Order: sequence, then structure tokens, then C-alpha cells
Amino acid sequence: MNISFMTFSCPDWDLDTIIAKAKEYGYGGFEPRVAAGHKHGIELSLSKMERSEIKKKVRGSGIDISCLATSVRYSSPDEEEYRRNIDDCRNNIALASDLGVKLIRVFGGRLPEPKEENRERFYDRIACGLRECGLFADQHGVTLCLETHDDFCRVKNAAEVIARADAPGLSINWDFTHSLLSGDDPGGAYWLACDKITHLHARDCKYKGNGKLFPAPEAEFLVEGMYDDWEFVGLGEGNMPVREVMQLMVADGFDGFFSLEWANWAPEVGLPRDAVNFHRIMDELLESKEG
Repeated sequence: MNISFMTFSCPDWDLDTIIAKAKEYGYGGFEPRVAAGHKHGIELSLSKMERSEIKKKVRGSGIDISCLATSVRYSSPDEEEYRRNIDDCRNNIALASDLGVKLIRVFGGRLPEPKEENRERFYDRIACGLRECGLFADQHGVTLCLETHDDFCRVKNAAEVIARADAPGLSINWDFTHSLLSGDDPGGAYWLACDKITHLHARDCKYKGNGKLFPAPEAEFLVEGMYDDWEFVGLGEGNMPVREVMQLMVADGFDGFFSLEWANWAPEVGLPRDAVNFHRIMDELLESKEG
């Protein structure tokens, strides 16, 4: 398991700075968020020559692009918007393929109200979009990873819609904080879909509310304000079971990226701190495993 960071952590850094800082801080990769105004320059507008140059630069650096993070969603009831998201995904698949990136992050999205009544129909609609894009991705050597996000925070729901899609080129990006705050437990969630989990989004937080932290009440759909009683802190410094999650994945031989997704720390503070904490926990877990 390696460590990377999404560019929400450093939206004002250009590509050269991202690569240099990743090396300096001990990261194995970075995750560019496209279409968000970040300064890394990895966008759909790149020419074929520019894509080739970036691919060469990144590969020569020894730092990987762990995943291409998009905002693609498949839940819109509007047919034009639905098709626009699918076309956007296909374009990002082509970008990822040109750059040699193996993963693309996508969302299922939020179901229209009333959610319970619309669940079956929209799960099928989302699955159809995922199937179309998954097949296209597979043809280009790319895999989509559906994030546990929006109305798919529970791992079981992300796994269900992928099963309905029944296509290659599909996997899960386990954002374990979204998942746990929606009622999952680490072991149950991970082992339910470990064969489909290719990427992980991570952050740590400290509980500042009252009452029991975990298990959180089970929620079928997105819980608005789920982070209201939580304060974001350094990795391994809060109440999230970061070590337990890492232990599960190390024990299973997970060889993907543990990708930090922050937006509220100065990068020169948060990124080196969390890399140190990650490597410390990893060293302890590997030593324990070998012992």
C-alpha cells in the first residue's frame, strides 16, 4: 500500500511543484482533481503532445498519478445532463489512457426525492451509465472507481450498483470516513467488497459532539451535516479508526493507494505531517505482521 494526496490539498501548486513536494515529503503519488481550477494543468483541454509530455515527466519522476479524480455523476433525471456526464467520463477515460493513469474516480450521485421510491429505478439508471463507461474504460486499460459518496456512502450500496452494472472496468473507491459515518464498520465494509476496492480516500477527524461515536446510525442515503460534530486533524491523531483500516488492508495485501483528501490545511503543514504519520503506522503494522 502506498500513499498519495489529492490536489485539493494544494490547488495552487503547478505540476513541477507537486512532483517535487511529493518526493520531498515521502509520497508515492498524487491524485489530480480535474475541472476544479487547480494549477496542475492536467485537464481535458490538453493536446496529444501535451499529454505525452506530462506522461513522460511523471514517469521519469518516480511519482505516480494514483487516480484521476472527476466529478462525474450518473443520477441526474435529466437525460441531457445524464448523457453529458457519460460523455465527460469517456473523455476523461481517454485522458487517463493517454497519461498512463489506471484509475478514474466517479460518483453515483444523489437520488431524486422521494429517494426510497426512486431507488430501484435510479440504481438501474446509474448502473446503465456505469456499464457503458466501464466497458469503454476497460477497452482503454482504465478502471473506474465509484466513491462511497453522496447516496452511496455505504459500501454495500456502492457494491450493489456495481453488481447491477455487471461490466468490467468497474471498482470501488472506499472513502472510509464517509462510509463509517453512514453506519458501516471497518471490517464489515472492507471484507464485503475487498475484491472490488482499488483505491482509498482518507482523512482523520476528532469528535467534538456528545454521545457514542461508533457505530454511527445506519443510513441508506447521505446524512446531511455528517461532519458537523467533527474537527479535521492530522492522520492518526483523531478518533477515526485509521490504524484499524490500514491494518485490514495490509493484512489483505492491498497494493493500491491510500490517498489523502484534504482541503483545509496549508499544504506545507498538512502533507508532510500526514506522510510521516502514515509511514510510522505502516512500519509498525509491517513489523507486527512479520513478527
